[in-house]
Amino acid sequence: MNKENNNVQTVSTEVYEKNRSVRGCIATAWRWWCVNGSRLWRSAWCPVVLLALSVALHTLAHGGKDLSDDTPRLILSVVAAVVMLAAGTWAFARVMNILNQEGRRPNLRRAAVATAACLVGTAVVTGIIFGIMALCGTETADMPWWLAHIVAAVVLTLITLPLSAYNMAYMARANRPYLNGLGSGLWTALRHYGFLFMLIVLLGTMLLIVTAVVLLPLVILGMANDASVQGVVGGDPSGMPASMAWVGAIVAAIVTLILWYMWQLMTVALYYATGSVRWREARRRNMTTTDDTDQEQ
Repeated sequence: MNKENNNVQTVSTEVYEKNRSVRGCIATAWRWWCVNGSRLWRSAWCPVVLLALSVALHTLAHGGKDLSDDTPRLILSVVAAVVMLAAGTWAFARVMNILNQEGRRPNLRRAAVATAACLVGTAVVTGIIFGIMALCGTETADMPWWLAHIVAAVVLTLITLPLSAYNMAYMARANRPYLNGLGSGLWTALRHYGFLFMLIVLLGTMLLIVTAVVLLPLVILGMANDASVQGVVGGDPSGMPASMAWVGAIVAAIVTLILWYMWQLMTVALYYATGSVRWREARRRNMTTTDDTDQEQ
């Protein structure tokens, strides 16, 4: 009897480390999401609600304005960003509680380490990209803020994919400190980059389509606010109600709840993908050992 098909909710070493195709990883993640949907919400509702509230606070503080000359709003925006990061890390640890079943404290500690590594990696990659652009004299394209955010997120995701895969493998079965095996782990992810790339592109494309639909109300509010600001600059009276900032914050919180819950498909799919990579690497080592033994004989 296939344990994976009959009880996706129970994750064992055999289920995690199994040879799966890209389609198999996505299908397994979908079954897991369907089976564990209510459990996922019960386990992570507190950090996810905190995440949504911090996004709403950040939206309210920013309000589509330049914060460089508004110190109180800038401080509020920074505080909201820090709370966002902490809540996201906490929520990620709660998801891993269901996946690897190794306890809240170990998963929270690993999630904090993995998040810090992602921040450092993203900062380094971003610095390199902007450094190259500065040396080449390349000017950034003029595009809407929401599209610029999506493009930047996609590019950074693809570049930092090996680090993300290593972090997920570390979260799944952490039996040593983070830095021990970092080099070999990144090299392993690079060897299987094509497999991981196809997974991210296929599932990410589907999720981005749904994300675009969910973000539509927030995009409409942002465009209306930008049009109002441009009209005020041109001398026209503002047609936006005074409560529009609060409406935008509430919409941003609701959108955050939906998107977080939906994008856990990617988290689970990457979890099973790293398990497949581990299975393939173990098989490759066994085949190498067998060949060396045969040659000695």
